[in-house]
Amino acid sequence: MLNELLTKKMIAEFLHTSTSYIDNQIHLGREGETIPPSIRLGRKRMWVKSEVQIWLDLKVKGSKKLERFDRGSGAASKIRF
Repeated sequence: MLNELLTKKMIAEFLHTSTSYIDNQIHLGREGETIPPSIRLGRKRMWVKSEVQIWLDLKVKGSKKLERFDRGSGAASKIRF
């Protein structure tokens, strides 16, 4: 089964950001943290659509473990969905 490949422009549109932000994050070595990891095909960077979805799912799961400040006791508590 072949996976669809996405271009830098497609990833930028998907993440609602600019291609220059994508370039900057790659330059800073933040692939996998702030943007999905890519593959190199010759001189181009491409993203495998199924891997982008997995990366995004992991980011969403991580963001749901929010810390909340409990005003009554002054202690932080975890909120799990």
